[in-house]
Amino acid sequence: KRWMTCPGSVALEESLNLEYVPNKYAAEGTVAHEVHEKCLLGKQRAEEHLGQIFESDGFKFKVTQEMADALQESLDYIWERIEEAEDFGYRVELLVEVRCSLKHLGIPGLDGGTSDVVLIFWNDDVACEVEIVDYKHGQGVAVDVIDNTQALCYADGVISLSKFNGHGIHEGVKITISQPRAHHPDGRIRSWDTDKDHIMNWEEDELIPKAKATLEDEAEIVPS
Repeated sequence: KRWMTCPGSVALEESLNLEYVPNKYAAEGTVAHEVHEKCLLGKQRAEEHLGQIFESDGFKFKVTQEMADALQESLDYIWERIEEAEDFGYRVELLVEVRCSLKHLGIPGLDGGTSDVVLIFWNDDVACEVEIVDYKHGQGVAVDVIDNTQALCYADGVISLSKFNGHGIHEGVKITISQPRAHHPDGRIRSWDTDKDHIMNWEEDELIPKAKATLEDEAEIVPS
């Protein structure tokens, strides 16, 4: 979102040769994501990791009841989505830590990212719906879900996966922000329903032009 707002920030950051400084809040979020992943892959409850110590960027964290409660709220949402879809007759494919590449766009530096969770709802061999779930452990800033640039990048990468064979996803794409520790008027877990056409239009009208703008010699500096 920063470079889409301020294209000149990319070259500026590179010119400053800034040293990476670990942040304990970011490190705690990384640990929460690790436990979230373990629970999904192992079909575990978050409380099974209570008291365990995890390390990230030199910081050590113990899984507390508060962390477990936040993670379980997110896990419950995911399992409920799967159960509801299976009751309706869909086969649900659960993907964790999915590499969402944007290299197909051919723009240097626009590589994509890793989505926490992707749910694919199959009816026989047709992917009817895709849901991208982005877990946020932070409690300071509640993240909006509608037209969320990070999640749209994930969605762009997901619908470009070879398994979809270039076909549409006729029931659409759902983007979900799971942020159990932050208050938001739309709820701690909030979703937005969109479709492949909207994502492709956003890619063409917003993502590609703004990514290319960061490569210009006189890329604009825009305060935000």
